Amino acid sequence: VFWLMERTDQRAPVRRTWSVDLLPTPPVKGAPPFSEMIVSVAFLVLLAIAVVGQQFVSGFVDGSGQAIPILDPTISGWAVPSFLALIAAEIVFAIWLWRAARWTAARAIVNAVLAIVSAGLVVTLTLGSGLFNPEWFAQFGAGDEVDPLSVANIVTCVTAIGVGSWHIVAGAIKAARASRTLAR
Repeated sequence: VFWLMERTDQRAPVRRTWSVDLLPTPPVKGAPPFSEMIVSVAFLVLLAIAVVGQQFVSGFVDGSGQAIPILDPTISGWAVPSFLALIAAEIVFAIWLWRAARWTAARAIVNAVLAIVSAGLVVTLTLGSGLFNPEWFAQFGAGDEVDPLSVANIVTCVTAIGVGSWHIVAGAIKAARASRTLAR
């Protein structure tokens, strides 16, 4: 390649004026990476698709050929839109956090509020009127010893509380680290 370049007239246009503004912007130390935002948004979009799609495709059908939804159909009037609104708020938060390029105490508080509201909604529905459709779990043919609906309710509540707590703690730690980095 060099031999060819030397023997032919290969001249690239050279920019005569150079300034520091031509350098790329350095990344902010401690900034949430772009990949983290993409993964968060992708997971939340898949979750929204699952919340809506489970009404049409669930793995089990009733006698008329209609899909038996995983979530209780009686909650679809207000709970499904609430889930979708929370998912949209989480997407907006993920993009806002990435654009801001750092965690702050205010962002950690918004993160905590979103986590508490999300976990609270899931736990309230699960322990209250019921999050899951009993007809869907009846398809498993549970014996007398283990009720799959009860197991799903317990696992869902523990998972919602655990994930919500993890989000709160992780946000607080990231905000504390960012404030220490900024103070230096």
